[in-house]
Amino acid sequence: MSEQASPQKKSQRTLLILAAIFAIPYAAAFFLYYGDDGGASLGTSNNGQLISPVRTMQAMEFNQVIDGQTISTDFAGHWTMLTMASSNCDTECTDNLYAIKQVRSAIGVERRNVRRAMVLMEIDNIEQLLPRMTDFEGMDILTTSEVNLVQLKQFLQHKDQNFENAVFLFDPKGNYMMYYPPSTHPKLILKDMLLLMKVNKH
Repeated sequence: MSEQASPQKKSQRTLLILAAIFAIPYAAAFFLYYGDDGGASLGTSNNGQLISPVRTMQAMEFNQVIDGQTISTDFAGHWTMLTMASSNCDTECTDNLYAIKQVRSAIGVERRNVRRAMVLMEIDNIEQLLPRMTDFEGMDILTTSEVNLVQLKQFLQHKDQNFENAVFLFDPKGNYMMYYPPSTHPKLILKDMLLLMKVNKH
């Protein structure tokens, strides 16, 4: 019988590799992994932030805006790009949604393992919002209670304290791995995700 690494050892090895990668500045890391192009395209103010130690999401109740169903999810089972927005979803919001969509599409075959989700921070303009969401088919549009929203923000806390139009990356185990501030170039998110998905396979 062949001996395989236990899930716990695999997870520990993944975290050790990630720590080694992200302990050095992002510019140097991308130069090492992607060559001159990666280093040249990296902006100093648009770096994702590694969440260390990673935080594991506990199941939370959400309402699906599209079909009205109530779901309980911890964002496990897929790589998840989560964003938060107001229900008026201005230009910055839609630009962010397009960026997330582009990242998923660019991943290629493995995009079937990538989920997109948007949590609305208030529900005042949902009727006006839905017609503008047709370009983002397949994305979960979610609402939740005020209590849950506070808990979610506490869970997603980071040094910028900026939630609207940021991107929060979860791995398939429901671990909150990375935070990207608003207007992060999708190429930077894509490179991170390709690297993380590659590391996660080993």
